[in-house]
Amino acid sequence: MCLLSAFLLLAGSCPAADLQPSIPAEGCIVGVTEPKYDLMLSFSVSGTIADLKVREGDWVKKNQSLMVLDNRLETILVRKQKLIAEDTTTLQGAALRRETLESLYASNLDLYEETRSVSEVEKIEYEQAREVLAKRFLKAPIRGIVTEILLEEGERCEAGTPVIRVIDPRKCYLVSNTDPSFVTGLEEKNDVMIVFGQGENEVLKSGIVEYIAPNVDPASGLIRVKVLFDNSDLKIRPGVPARLCIGEGS
Repeated sequence: MCLLSAFLLLAGSCPAADLQPSIPAEGCIVGVTEPKYDLMLSFSVSGTIADLKVREGDWVKKNQSLMVLDNRLETILVRKQKLIAEDTTTLQGAALRRETLESLYASNLDLYEETRSVSEVEKIEYEQAREVLAKRFLKAPIRGIVTEILLEEGERCEAGTPVIRVIDPRKCYLVSNTDPSFVTGLEEKNDVMIVFGQGENEVLKSGIVEYIAPNVDPASGLIRVKVLFDNSDLKIRPGVPARLCIGEGS
């Protein structure tokens, strides 16, 4: 391997956040791949983890349940409010039937209005109890792969603390921090070619420039470029370095 190729691979293995410069070679600049969707999930309430429904490496569907906090008290409250709401609705029906049987319309109307208002309040309290219970369930916001589980069953979870990481590797970015002169003439929505690996292991994928930073980082003097590419075949593992070749994607 020539010294230039070795240097390109070394530069590409550096995280994008480190703002390492990309060195052009034959019209290419080096970057690092990352999934378009990379989510750290957390609960909005605190509690003890009662059920972990997935393992690392599992594919999950959107809205699939991933983790459940202890919810025995919340479940009881939902059942209680449901019974109250149902009983009040029954009372409301009785008031309506009474209205047709009694001769004093005014008094029956007062009874109906009173029971209807109570019924609406109980229904609202029942819905509130259901919302509180729903917060004890962590669901996947996207279809993807569970790549990291940070807490296990029986552990205490505080609100806002990341517990599960889910990524969708089917759409990825190539992210490069490079000298502004290397991307002169490059525009958003331009077609480009991305090269992964070398020699017999080389893989080519077309991409579209989705973002070119309007500013140069003052500390490094570099500009950030993001290229979106399709990875539905899952041939590319997010995190690997690659070369962005300008003008060869069309």
